[in-house]
Amino acid sequence: MRIFNLILGDTVRLMLALTFGFCLYRLFVGRMFWYLLAGASLFLLLSLSHLAPRQRVLSRKH
Repeated sequence: MRIFNLILGDTVRLMLALTFGFCLYRLFVGRMFWYLLAGASLFLLLSLSHLAPRQRVLSRKH
């Protein structure tokens, strides 16, 4: 189960990183929607990056 959660977390991070990269590419079109989507995906990516190490440390203790 831990391995599944680890893979799922990495997959979600990869998808958010791809979304952020795609949105950066689309920013040159100049549409506000892509700015909002890029900002949201970057925020989620950073929040997941900060939460993941704590969860891994907690899972090792149990």
